[in-house]
Amino acid sequence: KLIEFDDEEGGMQIIKITDRGRQRILKITLDELVIKRPKSWDGKWRLVSFDLPEKLATTRKYLVGYFSAWGFYPLHESVYLHAWPCLKEVEFLREYLRIGEYVRMFLVSKIENDREFRKFFGV
Repeated sequence: KLIEFDDEEGGMQIIKITDRGRQRILKITLDELVIKRPKSWDGKWRLVSFDLPEKLATTRKYLVGYFSAWGFYPLHESVYLHAWPCLKEVEFLREYLRIGEYVRMFLVSKIENDREFRKFFGV
């Protein structure tokens, strides 16, 4: 049920990807995403904050799971920190999970008492 076949056009069979097929492709793409460490740190922190309604508890678990796999530092219950550029990855994840309205990203130039974070990311 990932693809469907349509009638032939000009002697060629038409194959279409279903919504379920699109979701599967996006999931595979998402699972292959990584946040790459640049050669040098730009001195900026990437902060991701989210506030999902309780009805999206399962989605919240997926979100946190990806943040963990991508090496985010859990700053607070729904606030995660990263040292490397990750806007595209987070945008892709929130679009895939359909939670864009609940997730915000911040680019932060200074966090006081950041020794623990610098140690975590090796910067």
